[in-house]
Amino acid sequence: MRATRVAVLYLNSKGHSFQGGDFAFNDLDEDQLVEPVQGRCVLFPSGAYHLHQAREVESGSRFVLAMWFTLTQERGEVIQSTLKAYLTETACVSSAATEGTR
Repeated sequence: MRATRVAVLYLNSKGHSFQGGDFAFNDLDEDQLVEPVQGRCVLFPSGAYHLHQAREVESGSRFVLAMWFTLTQERGEVIQSTLKAYLTETACVSSAATEGTR
């Protein structure tokens, strides 16, 4: 199964923890740069039509959380049923816990 979405979450900021390290969407005319800022999340479709790169960190350390997601109907149905079961179970546990306090 192939990822259909990519997310990059910045855990620290350029200029505070490191220098350089911009995220770049590669374009024939001019790269589109995204400055790393703590808490900023860059989300984009995966594939050859969204070529990208992380520019070199000149000093310090850049920390990111990189994630890949698959968004298909089949996986969505599995996630939905799992989430529904979890929420049902959590509601039952929560309800049982509060009944003892009445």
